[in-house]
Amino acid sequence: MPVMRMDHIWEEVESFKEATSCMLKEAKTHGIVIIAIEFLTFKVLAVLDEIGSVGEELGPGDVLVLEPRQLAARMAAKRVGKEAGYRVRFDVFGAENTRLWYQTEGILVRQMASNPTLKGVGTVVLDEFHERHLDTDLALALLRRLQKTKRPDLRIVVMSATLDA
Repeated sequence: MPVMRMDHIWEEVESFKEATSCMLKEAKTHGIVIIAIEFLTFKVLAVLDEIGSVGEELGPGDVLVLEPRQLAARMAAKRVGKEAGYRVRFDVFGAENTRLWYQTEGILVRQMASNPTLKGVGTVVLDEFHERHLDTDLALALLRRLQKTKRPDLRIVVMSATLDA
């Protein structure tokens, strides 16, 4: 499955909602999308805020947004509002019908131990991928293997401040 790089997306769209919609459509087509977001431009916050409002592009299943730190996951979920929840070590907040989950990469790795095919998950967004560590690399490797073997419908979006990540 090809990887789509969307570094140019910011010059081609009118709004963050349109950028998010375009990103999710490309992820559906290509399976994995890599997006460079300039460091400290706050575009990532705008995109993550819009993920919950582009329902038709999300398709079936939950959307998991992986954050490198617990605080980032909690704050992003609270920023988005009641349609988002978070999962971090020793703490889960969300309703039964929550489809948008912010969580750490470590939680995803543990989640895949009990649910190896990520049944019920449609899209995984790896945020701040430039902050590389073991859980980040392991999460991407597990997701790509799952996508290539049992879940070709799984959409993966990688967002990074640098293209060298």
